[in-house]
Amino acid sequence: MPVYSIPIGGTHYTEKQLINILRNNVPDPGIDDPNARTGTGHGAIRDADATYAATGNAATKIYTITPSENGAPVVAIGSVTVGGSSMLFGWDYTIDWGDKFGTPDQRATKVIFVTEPANSAAIVIPYKYAKRITTQDGKLVAQGSFIGAGFSRGAQPPPRITVLMESDEPEPVGIGDNWDSTLQMGNYWHNMTFRITVMSLYADEAKELAGKVTNAIMVAAHDNNYLMPIIEVDRVLNIDYDFEQKLYIVVISVSCKARQLFGKP
Repeated sequence: MPVYSIPIGGTHYTEKQLINILRNNVPDPGIDDPNARTGTGHGAIRDADATYAATGNAATKIYTITPSENGAPVVAIGSVTVGGSSMLFGWDYTIDWGDKFGTPDQRATKVIFVTEPANSAAIVIPYKYAKRITTQDGKLVAQGSFIGAGFSRGAQPPPRITVLMESDEPEPVGIGDNWDSTLQMGNYWHNMTFRITVMSLYADEAKELAGKVTNAIMVAAHDNNYLMPIIEVDRVLNIDYDFEQKLYIVVISVSCKARQLFGKP
């Protein structure tokens, strides 16, 4: 099993990958704004599509994604190809999303290939980056995807989608010792549940976004994902209007089985 580093997978990876799936497949309709001059009820969209292109040199494994907008963070990575062939996440490459703070290099998102792309091989990486959205008086409204992790604190204007891990039940891959002394590597399962909360000023939009979330999970369930082979929608619950948050809310429960590799590099 080729891996760039150990450990890989597990709870943190699964949360990141689930968010990446949603950000790639659930487009931002734009900030909810009943007073929008266009009459659409929506303001600016918070992310933009871009493509990173490079050429392999048979020596470089790590490729840093730098959006054209200065300081804009990468929020999603799409389907990576090398020499026209699709690469398998978790097997052919991994993603280092970068630190929240630190130097530009520490904050940068990197795609890390297990095997160096061949000399002259075309590397194509579609991605999304977050635009800086400000009001007419210059106040920062948003810089980041409308899909994020953890509880919603209201920092991102609606609509917004939050992904929260509710439980994780580790499970040995097999009975007895699953440690490979030759590879110096072991394997473990994580049986996880997540709560995905969709919030909007508009009832129809909340339901529509919830439908797109469930569709994205169903599509991802058929991906060839070595580190997360099983993912499925368990339940969709319509909360309707929440008077405290003043938003329409739909909750989607998702379960998955994620692999974690551990051992010595």
